[in-house]
Amino acid sequence: MEKSEYPEQSITDDIVATCGQCPRKAYYSLFFPKKCRVKAITTFVNQRKKENKISFIAKSSSNSPFCSDPLSGKADIITDATLSYKDLTFENIHLRKINGTSPFGNFLYAPILFAADTAIKLHDRIRAALCDTILHGIQATSTGKSTVVLIDGSVRRVAIRREACVTIVEDLRHWIGTCPDAPPVAFNQHCPFCAFEHTCVEYEKKADSLALLSKPGKRQ
Repeated sequence: MEKSEYPEQSITDDIVATCGQCPRKAYYSLFFPKKCRVKAITTFVNQRKKENKISFIAKSSSNSPFCSDPLSGKADIITDATLSYKDLTFENIHLRKINGTSPFGNFLYAPILFAADTAIKLHDRIRAALCDTILHGIQATSTGKSTVVLIDGSVRRVAIRREACVTIVEDLRHWIGTCPDAPPVAFNQHCPFCAFEHTCVEYEKKADSLALLSKPGKRQ
């Protein structure tokens, strides 16, 4: 493997969720994040998600940014939290205070996720599982459910199954420990949204691969 852009890798929510879609994309996100090229469709979707966040939070009776409320229970919703437990990190997560018991007091925190689709997908469930894993490490108990706000603004509740991310996290830890070569190219329906699509296209062009003929979307 060529030298990684970062000598020490943290396993983030984006990398874990990405691994459920495409291991090669997760590999580049983990070792070579600077090679990404953000696409216009991704920028558009992220803007829609940002608008949904603003609208959803505005409806809460009280909210506070993470730096002002470090899991103290003062606000119903804590915004833009970055949570870490061991080698796992979840960035810019929103948290809802719910009834329960934790080391912080008579309350727990449950994740609020903002999806990029009109239905809950596997990667949303994986992200929810990772967040719950981190929260369990911090507050010593599981909330069991996550709030998911879909791209159309509708709100869903999803049951959390932490096993959804266990194998992925173990695989990523193995990668960090062994620094393997990149997984093989496998074009799929996620490619048009992928910030690393160009690396796969360039790789297959150099190999004069027939895989480009079956690539979804515009031929390269």
